[in-house]
Amino acid sequence: MHNRRAYKLKRRDPLGNFVLKGDFISNVARLMLVGTVLATSVAAQGADDEALQWSESERAYLNARGPIRMCIDPDWMPYEKFDEQGRHVGMSADYFAIFEKRLSKPIELVKTESWTESLTFGRQRRCDIFSLLNDTPERREFLNFTTPYVEAPIVLVTTQDVPFLSGLDDIKGKTLAVPKDYVYEHQVRAHYPNVRIVDVGTVTDGLEMVSRGEVYAQIGSLYVLVNDIQKLQLSNLKITGSTEFKTRLAIGTRSDDPALLRIMERVVQSVKPDEHIAIRRKWTATRFEHGFDWELMWKVVAGVVGLALVVIVIFSVWNRKLQAEIKQRKKVEETLQASEERFRRYFELGLIGMAVTSLEKGWVHVNDRLCEILGYSRDELNALTWTEITHPDDLAIDVAQFDRVLSGESDGYSLEKRFIRKDAEVIDASIAVKCVRDAEGEIDYFLALVQDITDRKRAEMDMRLAKESAEEASRAKSEFLASMSHELRTPLNAVLGFAQLMQHSPKDQLSKSQTEYVDSILTAGNHLLELVSEVLDLAKIEAHEMDLEIEAVDVFEILGECMALSASLGKSRGIEITSTLDLTQPFYVLTDRLRLKQVLLNLISNAIQYNRDAGHVEINGVETQEGQYRITVADTGVGIAVNDQPHVFQMFHRLNANSMTSREGTGIGLTVSQLLVEQMGGNIGFESEVGVGSTFWVDIPIADSTPQISQPADTERINTETAGTD
Repeated sequence: MHNRRAYKLKRRDPLGNFVLKGDFISNVARLMLVGTVLATSVAAQGADDEALQWSESERAYLNARGPIRMCIDPDWMPYEKFDEQGRHVGMSADYFAIFEKRLSKPIELVKTESWTESLTFGRQRRCDIFSLLNDTPERREFLNFTTPYVEAPIVLVTTQDVPFLSGLDDIKGKTLAVPKDYVYEHQVRAHYPNVRIVDVGTVTDGLEMVSRGEVYAQIGSLYVLVNDIQKLQLSNLKITGSTEFKTRLAIGTRSDDPALLRIMERVVQSVKPDEHIAIRRKWTATRFEHGFDWELMWKVVAGVVGLALVVIVIFSVWNRKLQAEIKQRKKVEETLQASEERFRRYFELGLIGMAVTSLEKGWVHVNDRLCEILGYSRDELNALTWTEITHPDDLAIDVAQFDRVLSGESDGYSLEKRFIRKDAEVIDASIAVKCVRDAEGEIDYFLALVQDITDRKRAEMDMRLAKESAEEASRAKSEFLASMSHELRTPLNAVLGFAQLMQHSPKDQLSKSQTEYVDSILTAGNHLLELVSEVLDLAKIEAHEMDLEIEAVDVFEILGECMALSASLGKSRGIEITSTLDLTQPFYVLTDRLRLKQVLLNLISNAIQYNRDAGHVEINGVETQEGQYRITVADTGVGIAVNDQPHVFQMFHRLNANSMTSREGTGIGLTVSQLLVEQMGGNIGFESEVGVGSTFWVDIPIADSTPQISQPADTERINTETAGTD
């Protein structure tokens, strides 16, 4: 991607072992040489394994205590296990052969059946030390830890048909086999709660479940997984991806014995580099284990026939083993080749742009979709870098994110930026970059996914412009309505005033027909004045210019005033307004007194207007679980048809306008009421049944405390014409 620095490539086979090159004879010669070097190293090691020089206090401690009891993991190869004869074998066994000599103190093995049982023994102080384990907060409750002396990456194993996994993020929602009480069980649970963990008894149990398709993946140490896959001969499994975790193994000593920790730390620090190399080569390099006892062979051959016979026996044994290994490797290579062909097919047919790049080679693989997005051919892209096709204004943030990956701060990033195509067109793209590292933590390659989002960006821009245009139109409409409402009210008030003068003039008495004409003028004028007032309120609300005074007010006092003002409206039709509430006891809500009264008068007016003659209107209230007070206005009127109910709060949509109503409404009252209630922090709604009646309700927040001085009534601020009265 960005050419910053080169790195070394180590030649390994797909299972992580060193690859042997050359013909068969030269390979055998190399193996014989390695065997000789190792034998010489072991012999030389015996001469150097002298006991450490201990201080007087340390020597006194070692002499005073009995044997050091040690617990291990009974089945965790190549690190350690108990073999069929109950012997301690593996990497830790080789290390402790060195440790025991330098301690000059016997180490006594404590036999357990499982790793969980070993940990239990440690908590019960039945073990003094653990040979090889990770340092975790849970284990520090009963153990101290030396400096780690064995490290390995933690990887994922799946079946061959699973594509490359960049980490644990790729298996969220899927099942993951984790050996119980292993350290990465707690790490995965803590950092990846969406991964479905399946506890297994041992690593081999988990691998077999993955092989059978019962579990999606297995997590574990690279060395352990490779060892067990080879041992179980599970040819349908592969190492699919790495994780951010590492196995860092140390000696654990009982926490109540700090002197023992100091002793074991000195022993760990005494191990020489060549001793580490010899042990790790023995257990992690190319191995051909098929039940052959090499230690016994060396003893017999060395004691009986000497070096010449050793060469012959080695040649014969290695010849047989290499033939079997060659067949196995060929099968693995065929499987890998088929997997690689599948990956390449998926890569090329991808619906989004994909590229594989490296620090050393730049572009490694590019699919057709990426070439289509950027407008360049593969050959043309090979002569360019990411920076050359990135828009200059977006380059800084991309480079900053990439530098975080190079520094090891993260393993990937995603962002939106612009590319400059070959035809000079600027496009918007969403990119995601993932860094893949090798076992030593060095950057191996990068996988980049690129998606063209130019159309989406343009649609978002169009939507934003349309929204701004609509908001501007709404503001213009509100300003127009407010202006027109003011302009209309002035001449309208003059018309109503002159009509009232004509109606009540003592000098010029009107005839009966003239009186009827003036009454019609007053009725129509008052209706128009009410419409203008509500249009003005609506314009103020939509323009967010409605001034609300939210305070604690007595809702029962407001209900009493509204009932008194509305009583005359239903009197002529025999409609009674009642309430079961005790309106003499104050109850406080948070609202604007004037606007709540306006809403309630509108609801009561509608309940009377759409009621039947000699009907009934009942007003009640109750506290809700949401901390609000619900006021209900129920009538025994005609009800609202199901088809009309979705339109109740729409402007100018009048319902059930028929001869039963006393007069027509404005068609705006409920719309204004809904907007007012919502701006006061409440809710409004209704229930209705045709032929039975309707119940409208308003929810208003309850005040937390009672005010010291009750607020005066605002009767004088309410134009009773709003409630449908003269």
